[in-house]
Parts: sequence; structure tokens; C-alpha cells
Amino acid sequence: MAGASSKPVRLAWPDQLRGLALVAMVSFHLTWDLAYFRLIAPDFTSQLWFRLYGHAIASTFLMLVGVSLVLAQRAADPWPGYWRRMTAISLSATAITIVTFYVMGPGFIFFGILHCIVLASLAAVPFLFLPRLAALAAMLLAFALPLIIHSPSLDGPDFWWLGLGTHLPVSDDIRPFLPWFGMVLAGVLLARTLPLARWRGPVLPGAAGRWSGAAGRHSLLVYMLHQPLMFGTLSLLVPLLSVPPAPAPVAAISTFRSNCDIGCMAQGRDSAFCSRSCSCLVTRLHEDGLWPAVRTGQVTAAQEQKVKDEALICIRR
Repeated sequence: MAGASSKPVRLAWPDQLRGLALVAMVSFHLTWDLAYFRLIAPDFTSQLWFRLYGHAIASTFLMLVGVSLVLAQRAADPWPGYWRRMTAISLSATAITIVTFYVMGPGFIFFGILHCIVLASLAAVPFLFLPRLAALAAMLLAFALPLIIHSPSLDGPDFWWLGLGTHLPVSDDIRPFLPWFGMVLAGVLLARTLPLARWRGPVLPGAAGRWSGAAGRHSLLVYMLHQPLMFGTLSLLVPLLSVPPAPAPVAAISTFRSNCDIGCMAQGRDSAFCSRSCSCLVTRLHEDGLWPAVRTGQVTAAQEQKVKDEALICIRR
């Protein structure tokens, strides 16, 4: 990486775009928390449009990673800053894995968006200097490979991060390297093709621009703190609110199966896999006597954990 100035002026618009993406991310996670505490319908987050909303947010962050890598070349010696960022993100990703392993159990986050950002940022460095045609080819390959390769030999835990198995593993946040590396390369291509370094104007004027820019400059801190603060606050407030929990819709088996299939396929799994897993889950819920509670939405915390355990068993089978 090389550039003309040792102290480049920090552009406002990438920070503001990152800040807007953070607002969207907070709204996404807040919705999950509200569903967890049954302040809204528990099945709200399984809807396809909501899953796509999450994918759009992740795509925005990853494209901005690629854009930022290119813009960082304006500095005469960008490597110290690059390695500082990589170290901070790597430590944060490790902390998330450790904490979620003890808090979430089998659904812990072992390769979420921070893990993906670290690996993709390393893999993208050569494409800052190679011809743009090479970056374009690599981007298309990253998007295409998961559509072409579905190998059972890549279903083992050692390859879950790659994204080329027959199904995605169970995790509360899984962003496999493929196809998501393609979004980082898309940002690289965008910044190398358009004169983005010369765009000095803000995205938002006034206070909105200042607040979004401040959030974007400290995006890692916001990312690490927002969910513990929201979840912790709700866990303290909900018992005091005396608000009756939102009931899950009374669903026949066919409706439950349909919702299960939609939620499963929204996570990137194929229809045959989802059909087998959801059929298995319905059977096990009946065998364990959990179906009446699930059908009416009157599920206790212990029963909810049991349902999750049964879902994990069916997925791994």
C-alpha cells in the first residue's frame, strides 16, 4: 500500500455509511431480543424478509471493508494502521467466540461477521494491486462456488467456516468465507473503479451526519457493546413491566412445517435438507410431549431450550 500523503484527511462519508449500517444492525438485533423476550411474536424473526434484511446489513459492512482497504492506500505507510485494525477485530472476534460458547452452548458464534472480516481483509490485500480484472474474476468465483459445490466431505467442523458444505452449521451468527468474501471484493472493485477518494462531501448533513460519523469511527466499540446493553436492559425491565407475552400463533402441523422450512432455507440450506430436518423436529416434539406447548405458544424457558436442543439433534442427523 502506498500513497501520496503521510497524514491523509479522513473522509466523512465512509464513516457515515458505516454509522447508518450500525443503526440498521441495532434494529435487527433489537428485534431478535424482543422476540426472545416474547414482547413480539416469537416467529417474527423467522420470516424470509427479515433474514434478507440481515443479509443486506452484512453485505453493507463487508463492502465498506473493501472500500476502506482501497482508501487506506492514501497513507504513505498504511501498514501499521492496517495491523492495528486487524488485531483489534481479531481480539473482538475471539472474545465473542469465548463468551457465546459459555452463554449459547451449541449455537455459539465461531465464524460470525467479525471473523469473516478478518479473513477477508487478509485475503483481499493482493487484489489491491492486481489488475481489476483479477479482482472481478475472484469476486465472481467467490459468489459462484457455493452455488456449484455442495460436498458432504466439507460438512465437518473443520470446514464450516468455508461455506461449501451441503448445509450451514448451527450458529447464532454464521458468515462463511464464501460467498461473503465476494462482497469485500465488490467493495474493492467499487473503490478502484470510481474516484471515491476525491469525494469529500458528507452523506448526511447536520447532527445526523455528525452522529452517524461518530458511530462509524467507533463501529467496533458499538458492535461489541450494543447487544449486551440491549439484552441486559430488557432482561431487567421485562419482569417489571407485567406485560403478557406475545402468544405464538396457534399453528397446525402444516403451518409449523412451512415456517420451519422457510426459516431453514433462509439460512442457506437446501429444501431437501430443510424438509428432513423439520419433519424430524415435528416428530421429536410429539414424542417429547412438547407439541401442545409449541402449537399454542405457551412455551416455558426450559421447554424453549429443549426445543432448541431437539432442533440441533435433527440438523446434525
